[in-house]
Amino acid sequence: VILLGQGNPCLPALEARLGRTLRAPAEVGPEGWRMAGCRCGGTAFVVLTGGSRLGTLYAAAAYLEALGLVSEDPAFNYVGLAPSTQWADGFTEADWHTVVLIMGYFGLSVKAEREVIRKLHEQGAVVIEDITHSLLRADPASEYSNYLVASLRKWVAVPSGGWLGKQNGRLSEKPELDSNHAVEEIISAMREKYDYLMGKVDSKEHFLLAQAKFENDLIHVDRLLKIDGTSLGILQSLDIQSIRKTRRNNLKTLLQGLQDLNGKVLTLPSIDPESDVPLFLPVFLETEKRDSLRRELIERGIYCPVHWPEVMGAESGIRKNELSLILDQRYGEDDMNAIISAIHEWAREKIV
Repeated sequence: VILLGQGNPCLPALEARLGRTLRAPAEVGPEGWRMAGCRCGGTAFVVLTGGSRLGTLYAAAAYLEALGLVSEDPAFNYVGLAPSTQWADGFTEADWHTVVLIMGYFGLSVKAEREVIRKLHEQGAVVIEDITHSLLRADPASEYSNYLVASLRKWVAVPSGGWLGKQNGRLSEKPELDSNHAVEEIISAMREKYDYLMGKVDSKEHFLLAQAKFENDLIHVDRLLKIDGTSLGILQSLDIQSIRKTRRNNLKTLLQGLQDLNGKVLTLPSIDPESDVPLFLPVFLETEKRDSLRRELIERGIYCPVHWPEVMGAESGIRKNELSLILDQRYGEDDMNAIISAIHEWAREKIV
């Protein structure tokens, strides 16, 4: 989702690419803001004008809910923005109402994005920082971000759970509606998945379908549903320091075990194991080698996702060469060594 202020200097070029105007006045939303925009593929472009600063993140969600226009070009869903501090330099007082959503991938190398956030803040933009990937760092967020959001389900096996914060002031609306009824099927599916992994059942089709249905239904749920009781109980019982320690140990094991391949077969990112607590360890290879390695790992029962699979003609970016190695706190040194051994065996057999 890209939200822009009426005076944003990017608007003319964006409108030319979309072949339509985004600045025509449209519906009036909370706090007197007016909205115009369109949805193209998986990306919504929204222009906000007038009124006061955005009161809550829920207000932004309300605008997106109201956005019913369908793109005439469904293949387009990406606008490339250079990940550099120069991107923030073009903002002026005319962009006072610009809302920018920023997320740092994998929780690594946050210095550059923090500088972008600082510049945007100084020039009047409202910054929403998605701290999902940096959640367990000692410094998970920029001090200059206005709002913070995070998905807790990326880190812990819970049916539901997100986090919303505001750096200054108080949120005017908070989720208070009971959601226990909404997670009954996904809890059942999670139990089936556990039984499948333990060898108690042979088929995984039913729980996979149930999980897919739940993920799809999430976009239609009431935005004011609070976290369910099961998820809250799991989160309250977590030992966060233990999770950090285990993930860092897993990270160190992988970095040490793969160092001999770094710069030859694959490329490891620059990481500080003492401060970084990444969601995954991203490694980079040529596309064909990445796909070959992933197939090899899957055959050995090792799950390694690709972030993010290409959809609807989006530009490739890092998804073309990246593979995410798991650091999950439910795994330990033996599991990391199994991954290291599998990668070395693949390299000996497949790489000439």
